[in-house]
Amino acid sequence: MKKMMYTFVMIIAATVILAACGGSNNAANEGNPAPVEDTNKAPVTDTNNALPDDSKDAGKDVDGKVDNNDDTQGTRLAGSIMTVAELESGLAIGDTQEDINILFDSHPYQEVTAFMDGSNVWRYDFGAQAEYSHEEQSDTHDQEGILNGDVPIQVFIYFDEEGKVSAYTAYQADEAGNINVYQTLGDGTRKVDTI
Repeated sequence: MKKMMYTFVMIIAATVILAACGGSNNAANEGNPAPVEDTNKAPVTDTNNALPDDSKDAGKDVDGKVDNNDDTQGTRLAGSIMTVAELESGLAIGDTQEDINILFDSHPYQEVTAFMDGSNVWRYDFGAQAEYSHEEQSDTHDQEGILNGDVPIQVFIYFDEEGKVSAYTAYQADEAGNINVYQTLGDGTRKVDTI
């Protein structure tokens, strides 16, 4: 039953993501013709002549350039899901802790200890449910939480003695009920395993 529910939730999540990122929505409108404009209405005129047209230059800064710092686009919410593709395209071996805070928009993390050598590791629980808690103090992933969907992606970032990224690992469940492990090693080698 849990696998069926998990599959259903993943399908719904994928549908929502595709709908949000899909651009035009022609398929959804195939059965619904476009509304016909009522030609009996009087034309609307702008009576606030002293004020600028609100829609003119929307999304541009005061110099007329496109505003790439628009806070409504690209801002990650604290509980939003970081995808493996976003992780791999944004995070690099040698990045500083400040680089990581910028990349993850200061998303909260848990400091844990590497099981093998006792070094400092940051654990991120992307997309975790509000009540989610994983009290493990080592770099051990939460297999049950990942498979149940309590934490869709769990990331461990390892640091060298200078505080720079030396490796990272991401854990994410697939639709078959397995956990995919995405590792980037210190030399830049990427490995994908399934557990």
